[in-house]
Amino acid sequence: MDTGSILVLSILGGGFILGVWFILIRRDAALQVRQGMVADGLKAPVRGSSFSSARSEFERKLVMIEAERRRRNLSGGSISLIQQEQEQPAEPLLEEEPPVVEPEPPVEEEDDDEESEEEMLERRRQRDEEWARREEEEERRRLEEEEAALAEQQERLKKEQEEQAEKERLEAEKAAEAGVDGLILVSAGAGGHSGTINPMALIKDVRKVFDKTIVVAGSISTGQDIATVLQMGADMAYMGTRFINTKESKAQEEYKKMVIESTSSDIVHTSSVSGIPANFMEASLNAAGIGPEDYARTAKLDPGLDMNSEAKAWKTIWSAGHGVSAIHD
Repeated sequence: MDTGSILVLSILGGGFILGVWFILIRRDAALQVRQGMVADGLKAPVRGSSFSSARSEFERKLVMIEAERRRRNLSGGSISLIQQEQEQPAEPLLEEEPPVVEPEPPVEEEDDDEESEEEMLERRRQRDEEWARREEEEERRRLEEEEAALAEQQERLKKEQEEQAEKERLEAEKAAEAGVDGLILVSAGAGGHSGTINPMALIKDVRKVFDKTIVVAGSISTGQDIATVLQMGADMAYMGTRFINTKESKAQEEYKKMVIESTSSDIVHTSSVSGIPANFMEASLNAAGIGPEDYARTAKLDPGLDMNSEAKAWKTIWSAGHGVSAIHD
């Protein structure tokens, strides 16, 4: 090897060593790359730069170049791979399209809906039938209870009448034995303290043990009533309610007006006022705070009654007999 060659090799080796020294030893060289991956060489040192930063910058440039290349290919349509990617999803869609547009699934859903609606209607029908059955059962039970209560009340009244008749017969016998001259028989329908026995039956029972004067009271308001009592075997008739509305009566005007407005169905037979069974006009009872739920009470001026403070038996709670039906003046 001649001297010239050695010199050239020395110069090249020195230059290489110098370049390596710039890159590795100083670590402040900046590598700049233009688009198209053409190296621009090493330039003046930049403060704070390193080989790693140069490498990052190089990779970033590469990414930018690749992105630009893809953009151009997409706009121009030169890349077949992208076209294949666009065409490949269309093939399975064509294969899956028939099941999607099949008319059978909607029909099945409509059938399900129809079945659900039918089931709902059936449940409503069964519910309505159950309610109707319960209402009928409750109504039947209520009627049975009312009938049982009515039968019990009728039986009680019948027993009371029998006891009352026996009591009056015994009293008539005692009066006859005592030598009284006459008896007043207060039958059902009389005002005030009233009996519960029909006057026809009462007259017959007393006549069996008493042959003297008998006076009958109870729902007698007209001359026809008097004649009827006499025909039944009584000697005289006893009137009370009919005289409440006379001019000579000192009864209150409200009392007289209530007598005219009342009928036999407005007369209540109760022991709740005086403790003894008596007939009172219902409007007067209600005004004193005594309602239908209190009529069955037997205690005199029952403390359980919510009566007005000024309500008094016979004074503000007015009595009358069934004869009010025949009084119009």
